[in-house]
Amino acid sequence: MFGVVNSIIKGMDEKKGFRITRDAILLPLSILVIVAAVAGVVYFIFVEPYMSRAAAREAMAAHDYDKAIAIYQEMDEENLAMEARYEQAEYLFSQGQYEKAREIYQEVSYYENALVRITECTYQLGKEALENKDYASAVEEFSSIAELNYEDSADLLKESYYDLATEEYEKNNYSYAVEYFDLAGDYENAKDMASLARYSYVKDHYDRKDETTFSYLKTLKELNYEETAAMYEELYAWHAVINASSDADSTTDQTFFNGTAYLQIILYGGEPEEEADMSLRVVGEDGTQYVEYKWPETLAHDSSVKYPVTLDGAGEVTVIISVNGKDCGSRILYFLESNDTGE
Repeated sequence: MFGVVNSIIKGMDEKKGFRITRDAILLPLSILVIVAAVAGVVYFIFVEPYMSRAAAREAMAAHDYDKAIAIYQEMDEENLAMEARYEQAEYLFSQGQYEKAREIYQEVSYYENALVRITECTYQLGKEALENKDYASAVEEFSSIAELNYEDSADLLKESYYDLATEEYEKNNYSYAVEYFDLAGDYENAKDMASLARYSYVKDHYDRKDETTFSYLKTLKELNYEETAAMYEELYAWHAVINASSDADSTTDQTFFNGTAYLQIILYGGEPEEEADMSLRVVGEDGTQYVEYKWPETLAHDSSVKYPVTLDGAGEVTVIISVNGKDCGSRILYFLESNDTGE
């Protein structure tokens, strides 16, 4: 640059016949360069940020928060960008757009009272779902804040479970109804409805092999609900069928015997997976106990065992089968004298 200035000065000396000192030219130029440099620094340090912030504030005033956030991020002003994000959530919350607001509050969860706002959004979303009869969503929302004791969220959760249970009951989905009525706790008549749902399931699945039927029927029996005690007895009490034959290999059932009767005992019933300690007694008309025998191994549902009884001339006797200390089957047989045909 100074080489160019020197050339200019030399040319002026030659053409006009007067001499201009170098200092007279360089000083103003130096000042000009310094001023320009300072102006540039001032612009980039003060003016441009000021204009960017003004643009961001203008965007926020127009609720164009994404634009404001982009400006702040370009300026590397992460705190201001977070503030703008929070303000965006606040605006959405004020407009009732709780789902979108919650998503943003979660992004800035440690900023100001964002955590409280997340809870407030969840509460409002639960109420909206309940009003719209979207009970599953209401349960989901209230479940996440009920333990915080926020407002009446715990009560609204019970109400949501109750309404969801009623919906499932009306669809004949009794097991779901039982689950949700139980979760509704003491809300209105939830306990009575839970029993009704259990009872309805049992009637539709009246099968001793159904574990849910067993569980429900056991609960209802303890509550003395309807005729469930009799139903429980019918499904889970032990029963013994006693067949008798004079031939060990025969399946022909007989009542009169000369000598030995081969008993075939078919055992059924019991609670699921319950084992039976079975015993046999043979008692005469006068109360005489002729035979008492206990099987060494436990038995299960649908077991079939054989046992010989020899009582020549004993007359009328009663064969009694007991399981786990309770009589569950009996039969009268006649043991005749060896020359008596029973005719």
